[in-house]
Amino acid sequence: MIKIPYQTLPKVTENLQSNKIPRIIWQTFKTNILPENIALQCKTWIMKNPEYEYKFFTDNDIINFIKTEFPTYLQYYNLLVEGAAKCDLWRLLVLKKYGGVYADIDTICHKPLENIINANSDYVTSIGSGHKGFQHWCIMCVPNHMIINKTLEIVINNIKKYN
Repeated sequence: MIKIPYQTLPKVTENLQSNKIPRIIWQTFKTNILPENIALQCKTWIMKNPEYEYKFFTDNDIINFIKTEFPTYLQYYNLLVEGAAKCDLWRLLVLKKYGGVYADIDTICHKPLENIINANSDYVTSIGSGHKGFQHWCIMCVPNHMIINKTLEIVINNIKKYN
């Protein structure tokens, strides 16, 4: 088991192009003590992207974030049973508030984000193989992006409908 830091600050801050998408990487897991293989995957995001701040949230951090930043959404979060569904809701809220780069905990960063994100981009994702639509294991966006806002609206309506 390896402990992941809750936050690392950017190591490179000079001579960077100006990006619309904030240089923050977001990841989450129930605790910040991870199995070695998962911790090593997390570290690829930090190591490949020294220009980025890295923020890690535990389940407790997520609850505190929602209580503080989106208190009206806490009731919907509490209706969710599955950890993945709770993570999905938090991902939308944190990207709505701050923007940046969300990556699932079990993903590996193969290329620096500076090589992927265009300076003028305000939303970056891809279509995954075998999927009919956008994938959501990695989303890069500006705060308050219309796709995040619309997705959040749909998610909340679905939570209301099925609970």
